[in-house]
This record gives sequence, C-alpha cells and structure tokens, in this order.
Amino acid sequence: MMIQIPSKDLKYSSVWKLRESNINNIKYTDSKKLDQLLNNNIHNVPRSFWAYHAGMADGDGALAHRKDGGIFYKLQLCDLEPIMEIGEFYDVKVKKYIYKNPNWNDSFEVTIHGYKALHFLKMIAPYMKEKKLETIDIVRLKEPRYNPCKINLTDCINWLSGYMDAEGSFKIKQQYDYRRKNYYSVCAVGFHSTDKRIINYVENLLKFLLKNDDAIKIYPSIKNRKKIKYSLTVSYQDVQLKLGEILKPNMRLKRKIIHINKLNNMCIVKMKFKKKFGTIDFNNPEHLKQYNNKEWRIHE
Repeated sequence: MMIQIPSKDLKYSSVWKLRESNINNIKYTDSKKLDQLLNNNIHNVPRSFWAYHAGMADGDGALAHRKDGGIFYKLQLCDLEPIMEIGEFYDVKVKKYIYKNPNWNDSFEVTIHGYKALHFLKMIAPYMKEKKLETIDIVRLKEPRYNPCKINLTDCINWLSGYMDAEGSFKIKQQYDYRRKNYYSVCAVGFHSTDKRIINYVENLLKFLLKNDDAIKIYPSIKNRKKIKYSLTVSYQDVQLKLGEILKPNMRLKRKIIHINKLNNMCIVKMKFKKKFGTIDFNNPEHLKQYNNKEWRIHE
C-alpha cells in the first residue's frame, strides 16, 4: 500500500526549508524565475548539504533523462531523514510504502522532476564520485556551458557521510565467546559496492583520514553469480571510533549515529576498566567477574 504525505504535514524541521514562496506555483517553463528563487535560498544551505546528498545519490539515488526530454531524481529509503530534506527543500510530497510482509520495513520515497531535478543535479554534481559523469552529461543536455565547481577535503568527508548512510554499515552486535562462555560486543564498520573504483576511492580517503592502513581491508564476494560485490571493512575500535567521530556531524540516519555513540561508550568503559584493573586477564576470576558485571557493560 502506498500513501502520499505532504511535506508540511510531517513533523520534521529543516533549516533548508523554503520559507516564503511556494515553488510549485512557478511553471517549469519560467526557468529564470525558479532558478532565482532557489538560488536566493542557497546562501542558507551549506556545501555540506549538497556534498551529503551527492554521497546519498551515489549510493541509493536514481537519476535519468527520459526520451521525452524530462529529468527526474528519485530516492527511496527505509529512513525518513534524507527523504524529508529533499521533500521540504523542493516542496514535493513524500510517498510511504507499507508492505504486508512483516519481514519488510516500510519505506519512503521522494521524486523530483523537471527544473527542480535539474537544479538538484547541478548542485550535487561537483561532489559526486560514482555517478558524476552521468550527472554532468544530463545537466549539460539542458545547460551546455555548465561546469562543476572545485571541491576540497571537507567536501569529500561530507560526501563520505552521505555514502556511509547509503551504502555503509556501522553497527554494534553481540557475539558469543565459547572459550570464555559469555557474550561480548563487537563493532562492524564497512562500505559495500559492486563498483571497485568507488571502493578504491573510499579506501584511499580512509587511509588518508585515519592514518592506519592495517585497519582497512577489501574483500570481494560473488553477488547473484554475475556481479562481484566488494566490501571494505574498518577494524580496531579506536580506528572505528575515529571514523565515526569524523562522519557523525553530517550524518542523518539516527540508527547509525546511535551505534557510533554506543561505540564511544564502549571505549570509555574499557578505559575505566583498564584504569582500575590494568590489563584484562581472563584467567583471573576477579577480572572475569568484573568484566562480566552488567555495571561495566551497561552500554550494551
């Protein structure tokens, strides 16, 4: 079942929302007027907004130039936050899909067409990686003189925040230790793609940011016996926490931000334990008792 939700009916506030004018009242043929309206609001929009959505578009976005000359951009996720930012900025309705299968999560979708889509693609094209050439080609069909602006390292980090929300994983999970006979928490951090070029780009960017090459590994796997899926993993909790603290300020998905905060708590607890007991010796009954104490593991 699909229902449409007007952006104004959703309780979600955004500093990038158009304030006074309704762009739906302007015809697409009046491109100068619409472009002026949107550009008047751009000074309120930081570069991080467009860089983030470029990363999201590289991961989960769909864009195309139809045979009839129309342009559209579509984003469908199980999380509402990135969907609503686009819905509010361009004043378009958000669709919610409710599935009968209880194992499937409900999803949200936003689609922008025409000059709204063209404007959006113009703004995110400079920051994109995987779909950059395709996006620029679509924009130049309408504006042949279009040239994307230059980007810096901060833009790349903000792009990575969007790509983490789209194609990344940051999760605290429980594993059972058969030798010690207890559960313990581990953090799984990684990025996944069938495009090796984008994985190599992320690898080089992470090595520069984290300064720890040993923590970053790439593993290929067969997907549907046709495409090779590449998984980039980040190991060691201190390195994972450093990455989380770098990306968290511009991330949108609350469920992933929660796990970054949990990892931070895990590191704090381990520091307190080490300060009180020194190096953990699992052959020492007192250490094992304290380590399994719920007060120490309240973060889990």
